[in-house]
Amino acid sequence: MIIDRIEDAKNEDIVKAVIDCKTVAFPQARKFAQRFKRRGDTDEDLVRRVWRFARNRFKYVRDGRVQKVRTPNAFWREGKGDCKSFSVFVGSVLKELGFDVQLKFTSQPGQSRPSHVYVIASKGGKTWKVDSTLPKFNREAKYDRKKTVQWK
Repeated sequence: MIIDRIEDAKNEDIVKAVIDCKTVAFPQARKFAQRFKRRGDTDEDLVRRVWRFARNRFKYVRDGRVQKVRTPNAFWREGKGDCKSFSVFVGSVLKELGFDVQLKFTSQPGQSRPSHVYVIASKGGKTWKVDSTLPKFNREAKYDRKKTVQWK
């Protein structure tokens, strides 16, 4: 299921659609979440495994004029999406695994509005940046502005 297909969308509409898709995304993530648990894992091991899985399993493809917010099921089935789909999948799976999850919307240098989103996961006083569109774990791209939203 694709929650929203937003044609010629305003930036605020896209951000709202990503935040609001939790009512569908969280329940869908339950069936995926248990696949990631391993005996003896640290919290960081678990976050890294979800990050690596998303990075290797899904192909990053930018949305065009029509912006799509894919639920975990749709992302799994299609196997591709942009940062919105990566963040919805990773964030909802980590939420189901007991992590506090924030969505961090950022504007790239020189831009005034957010054009990227990724997950910040926290548990036990530790925090990880989870951007499966980047080649290294616990990293974030440079940005000028940010908006962070607690996803619960």
